[in-house]
Amino acid sequence: KYYGYDNLILLPDGKLRIETKEGYIEETIPESYFVDDSYQNPTQEQVNVYFDLNDDVLTFNANKSIFDNLLIIDPEIVWGSYYGSGNYESINAIQRDALNNVIASGHTNSTNNIATSGTYQTSYGGGAMDAFLVKFSHGGQRLWATYFGGDSLDVAQGVAADNVWHHIYIMGYTSSRSGIASDSAWQTNYGLGYFDAFLAKFDQLGHRIWSTYYGGPDSHSGIGGEFIYNAAIDVRLHDIYITGVVSSRDSIASEGAHQTMFGGEFDAFLAKFTPDGKRDWATYYGGDEFDGAYGITLDPSGYITIGGYTESDNENQFLEEIIATEGAFQETKNGYSCLLYTSDAADEL
Repeated sequence: KYYGYDNLILLPDGKLRIETKEGYIEETIPESYFVDDSYQNPTQEQVNVYFDLNDDVLTFNANKSIFDNLLIIDPEIVWGSYYGSGNYESINAIQRDALNNVIASGHTNSTNNIATSGTYQTSYGGGAMDAFLVKFSHGGQRLWATYFGGDSLDVAQGVAADNVWHHIYIMGYTSSRSGIASDSAWQTNYGLGYFDAFLAKFDQLGHRIWSTYYGGPDSHSGIGGEFIYNAAIDVRLHDIYITGVVSSRDSIASEGAHQTMFGGEFDAFLAKFTPDGKRDWATYYGGDEFDGAYGITLDPSGYITIGGYTESDNENQFLEEIIATEGAFQETKNGYSCLLYTSDAADEL
């Protein structure tokens, strides 16, 4: 049964198309076969299966009776690909754009077979790891790819696609003191923590538009830092919202935000950037223990929801509620708890 779709269509070739506000997904008819019940000499017999759609419920029908045989319905792999060279690669985030291209980001220490010519950074930046961004067509062909990194460790943790202007954002963390921020960025200099977060914007051909550090001095004497894990784009105004984990007491929250003071250990954070790379506002979200945000979503009304993990109790030293609000589903922490937070972007938290 399908939920949250705009339209369900059975196509002439037998596929099912699920149309949503973000685009469409196509379900192919899976390979199907009977397996007899003989464990000593099992055999397979191919079976033609087709989709049967009744309102929002999808079922399978076969052209043969099943009787006592076991019917295996095995979804077909459309395409799959390795991506890498002779060293280490990891894809950490993946998204699809409005044209059904596949966009992935991650990190690598390979010096070849990663970037394509004509993109932002075609050569490995050096150091332990570089971030990378790669774009594949709907059919699985690589369209372009670029490194993103300096002379130390650079890791892309997330990717987001603007489906109107076809811009792409990657985000993560870095210890590189150069090769990260663009001229006139929000933060052009490294924040002097163990890691700084970064946010970078690219056009649809893999050219960097702008990029920025995001972080301050580490409050844990060199063992913490800032990390952006996820982002969401406002389809109306094209602002980008980022979320993650921070350990800096400075350079994170903006004046007048929901929480301007660092809670302690690590805090979750939420920040809003404009399409041209300027920070609009930012807030901490956390108590005196570890708090981290790893997921984010926007609704059509402009409300932002982040989700993550917390070890903090619900009151700080000033007896203020810091995690759960009055009347919430769960107002007290039980063990190590999930963190959820919703704010109104229009009201700047």
